[in-house]
Formats: sequence, C-alpha cells, structure tokens
Amino acid sequence: MALLALVKALVVGVHDARPLAEDAISALRCFQVVNAERGEHYFVIEGWLPRPWVPEFRTVVEESSQGRVAVVIDEDVDAAITTPPSALRNIPLARPYELLVELYGMPGRDDYDPTFATFLFMPLFFGLMIGDAGYGVALFAVSWLIGRWFKTPLARLARSILTIGGAWSIGFGVFLFGEVFGWSIAPWVPGYPFVHRSGDLMTLFILAVVVGATHVNIGLLIGFRALRKRQGLRVAFLRKISWIILEQGVFILMIGMAGLALAEYWYVGIGIMAFAVGLIAWGGGLTDI
Repeated sequence: MALLALVKALVVGVHDARPLAEDAISALRCFQVVNAERGEHYFVIEGWLPRPWVPEFRTVVEESSQGRVAVVIDEDVDAAITTPPSALRNIPLARPYELLVELYGMPGRDDYDPTFATFLFMPLFFGLMIGDAGYGVALFAVSWLIGRWFKTPLARLARSILTIGGAWSIGFGVFLFGEVFGWSIAPWVPGYPFVHRSGDLMTLFILAVVVGATHVNIGLLIGFRALRKRQGLRVAFLRKISWIILEQGVFILMIGMAGLALAEYWYVGIGIMAFAVGLIAWGGGLTDI
C-alpha cells in the first residue's frame, strides 16, 4: 500500500527498432508514455518509470533490440516545474481496486493511497446490503462465470467484489439477519438474536448509523494524517477532527430529542455543534462550511 516514486526516462533508438521497443514497453506495463518523437533515422519515447523497475526495464528493452535502443534516465527533472505522476503498489488481492482509484483520480505522491481501504470496505458494504446466505452463494456462482469468460481488469474487479461480497453476505445472512433466499432461519435456531429486517427497524437504523459513522470517521482520520503531513497539525485538526466533534454534537442532540438518553441535556449537542462549526470555519472558511 504505497505510492511509488517515478523517474523521467527516455527510450532512444534507431528508427527501425521502434516496433521492438514499443512491444517491450507494452509487455512490461510499467512505463507511462507522455510524449513520442520520430525522425528520419531515430525515435524518442518519453515517459515515467517506477525507480525500482529501472534495471529490469533497461535490460529488457535494450536486449530485445540487440543494442539498437537505449534507456536514458533524466535525473535533471525539476520537481518544482514538472511534478512526477503517481504509481500504485498494493497486495495482489487489492490490485483490482486500483481501477476504481484511477477512475476517481490518482493520489499525489504525498497523499494516501485509498486502494486497500476500498478493498476492505466496498465488498463489506455490498455484503451487508445483500445480507442473505442464499444470495451470497449465488454471487459466488456469478463470480465464477465471469472468471470463465472474461479476463479484463474490470472483470477482475467485479469478481473480487462478488466473491468477497458474497462471503460477507453469507456471514451476515447466517449470523446477523438469519436469511436464506428471503426465508428466515430463526425458527430452526430458537433464541438466537437475529436482526429481523422487516420488524427490527430501530435496530437496523442504529446498525446503519454505526457502520456509516465508523466508515466516515476512518476517512476523516486518514485525511487528517495526509493533511498534517502537507499543511501541519493545526490545519489538519481544524479541517478534519472538527468534523468528528460535529458528529458528537449531532449524536447527543439526536438521542436527546428521541428520548433515548440525555433528554434534559439535548441543548449540549447544539453547543458542541456550534463550537465545531466555528472550528470548521476557522480552518477552511466559507468553503468548508
């Protein structure tokens, strides 16, 4: 779970060796081309390359062309003028989710790579929404069919979501909601505290709030860490932790007005919310509000 440092590289060679160089670049899939130039007797391909892969890239490209192509690393690139792009590096299980991260926008080199967090939370939420053991098995079957017929990055992402989400769906279906293809298994397991989605609406609502708040707060803490690294502790606290303080005010106000707890002190929630809004305004101005 890291952002790789990239270096500027030039692939230079004689004109008739260009197809060999392009084939090697396509096969390695580690060179991000940004510009190409062709002359009467030469060609130049310019791009970015992860530094750990430079030796292998140079060996493959130069050997495949039998010395007619050279890889030159440009160490004089000024980062203040030319900002190197980012490359993602994750464990094999999380790599399909890099497609989603790239779709939304690549993080900067000083930012947090959200791929692993997406890998953790997306299938979990998918399985929680389905929450049925029978449908979880059906998701496994669909995943298997996709794997038989499709080998694209999008297919690998779909397979991962369906497989891991299906496992979560089976778990939630068996141990939380007690459902198999919509039928309740509660009569066969007497006394087990299942959450009945058609009747336990308040329990389901509280579960949704807890899961959602946990997810949001993890995101805020990740943002706090990244912002502290770029702009310092004060700005990170005002623009991220203040939102967590605001949530506590909303929570106190909500349970007070609902009569669940702190009914006589509901106004404390409004005070905490006002204080948090002041912190948010201090850190980010009208834009953050």
